[in-house]
Amino acid sequence: MKAGKIGKISGVVAFVFSSLGALSEEGWSKTITIQPKQPIVIAAFDAPLIGLDHKNAVRLAAQHHGPLFGHDIEILTVPEKFGCNGVPIYHMFPRVAHDPRVVGLIGPTCSFDIWPLFAAINSPRLTLDEFEVLVISPSNTFPWLTLDPFLSDFYYRVAPSDAGQGTRAAEFALTQLKATKALLILDITADDGSETDHGVPPLIEFFSTFTGGGGELVLFEFSPVDGDFSAILDAVDHEIAQCAGKSSCDFMVYITEFSAPEFVPLYQQLKARSTNVPIMSTDTIVNGFDPELLEPGNDPKIYVTLDDLTGPHFSAFVTAYENAFGRAPSPYEARAYDATNLLLMALEQTGQVGDRGEVRFDQDLMLDAMNALNHPPHCGAGGIYHPPVNGDMNLNAFDVAVPVLSAEADLQFERIFLNPNDSCAP
Repeated sequence: MKAGKIGKISGVVAFVFSSLGALSEEGWSKTITIQPKQPIVIAAFDAPLIGLDHKNAVRLAAQHHGPLFGHDIEILTVPEKFGCNGVPIYHMFPRVAHDPRVVGLIGPTCSFDIWPLFAAINSPRLTLDEFEVLVISPSNTFPWLTLDPFLSDFYYRVAPSDAGQGTRAAEFALTQLKATKALLILDITADDGSETDHGVPPLIEFFSTFTGGGGELVLFEFSPVDGDFSAILDAVDHEIAQCAGKSSCDFMVYITEFSAPEFVPLYQQLKARSTNVPIMSTDTIVNGFDPELLEPGNDPKIYVTLDDLTGPHFSAFVTAYENAFGRAPSPYEARAYDATNLLLMALEQTGQVGDRGEVRFDQDLMLDAMNALNHPPHCGAGGIYHPPVNGDMNLNAFDVAVPVLSAEADLQFERIFLNPNDSCAP
């Protein structure tokens, strides 16, 4: 029954993509023409309710770039007033797509706001050959979005897919923890009580990398809705018994999609069995993490994969953003800045200026330019970007961190295993 649930969820995703796949046959054939003295318009999503303001980062990138082919760059804000609720977005996409001045859209903020884009494209109000906007998201991390070739016709993202968290966790488990056995636990219950498969791709990637490196899967379980971890704990007890007399245990636990409150009872019951078993998690346990789990002088053996938004380019962006807007940016705003710069690079390579000063952007050439970007990889404020793979430009961009308490008892996550792909020079 449990396997059936995942099959049901994944089947819904597959149905949505397959029903839209035929649209890719339409292709892109339009040319966007910016008339003399008209601005070139970039649309930017704005979701203040959840603390993400992409428009400021887009505006900052446009200011740093300056006019393009003699045309000013203007920012059109697309409000996401209700946070991650795609219904209002359905009505915004056609308006943005039909604006003849808009050459690209930086967003949407939330992964599930892509579904209304599909609905808008598939409605009588808007067909694919009328959709004249490149979409580059700085914050969509839902893995399924770039698994279908249809999306790569117009959709790109500079945020890393959450599937990469599983790959990075397995690399750490094999090389640093020296683990040879793993128990995998997946939480399929969303905060609203519905089923979710968001945690499936990280788990699949962990399994593939871990077993490919010689590791063994001991057990795969779903997190119980009733909080009864007995089946999981029985498996842990068995492995702990195998470790008797050893200075360290080669067994570890990997969990995905647990929230911080959900993590506490599982952690406490695991540690009641043994303080020696390492626990790795995706970044879903970070927000609201309980510092009381960190007992002074004890190693909790908790490891978390985190987005690698660090380094000199990120620091320089933060300084520039603070100087411009008087506050610190959210991490994803660095990628909104990068997404804008990548779009401008593609526009610079493809724009054709007419006798009257008008500038034309051919959609096919724009797509070719986007797909040829990052040779060599491009160093930005939010990381290092590679040639797109089905629209993904930021691959496996995660560090491993441990929760620690500072001298002032402030909770911090100290990065101990850094992303080897992030080699941007200062």
